[in-house]
Amino acid sequence: MLNILKSDNIYIKDFLLEDLKSFKNFTAYEDILFTDYNLCFLSEREIKNFKKMIKSKKNKFFSIFLEDILIGYIAIKKFGFFNSNFELSISLDKKYSSKGYGYKALKLFLNYYFEDIKENSIWLNVNSFNNRAIHVYKKLGFEVISEFLGDFEVQDIKNLKVFEEKKENFIIKNNIIYSKIFTMKLDKYTFIERCK
Repeated sequence: MLNILKSDNIYIKDFLLEDLKSFKNFTAYEDILFTDYNLCFLSEREIKNFKKMIKSKKNKFFSIFLEDILIGYIAIKKFGFFNSNFELSISLDKKYSSKGYGYKALKLFLNYYFEDIKENSIWLNVNSFNNRAIHVYKKLGFEVISEFLGDFEVQDIKNLKVFEEKKENFIIKNNIIYSKIFTMKLDKYTFIERCK
C-alpha cells in the first residue's frame, strides 16, 4: 500500500473508489483522436467496469493530484502469475496535459516502482499518433520494442480532416480502421541513468 509520493506540487497516492467521482469534473479532449481519454463522459457501465479493474488483484491504480486537485491516474496491470511483467498506463485531465505534470508524475511513480516495489522493467502501449506521450516516454528512457495494429475506437473518422492529417498512423482493412500502436519498454537501469 502506497501512502503518498510527493514531488513539488504533484502527489501520488492509492486510488480510492471515491476518486472516480472527480472524473465528471475533468475537461474533455476535443481532438477525436483522444476520445478514449475523456473520463468525464464515462457511462454507468464503464464506471462499473472501471470499479472492477480497480478491485482486481492484477491491477493497481494510483491517483495523481496537483496540490489537492485530482488531475489523473496511473495504473499498472500484471500479466502472468509467475513473472513480474507489468503494463503501465496514465490518463490526465485535458486541462492539465502539456504542462509537464504527466512527466513529473511518471518520473515520481517510476522511481517508486523500481526502488520500492523492486521491479526491473515495465512496458506500455501507445498510439503512434500520440507524439506528446511518446516524447515523454522517451524522455524517461522508454524504447519502442514492437508495433502492432489495434481497432481504432472511432470508426467514423475517415472523412475528417484529422484523419487525413494523421493518415500514416492508420491502416484500413476490410473497411475497419486500425491504428498503429507502439509497445515501449523501460528497464530500471535505463531509467536511473536517464533520470539521475
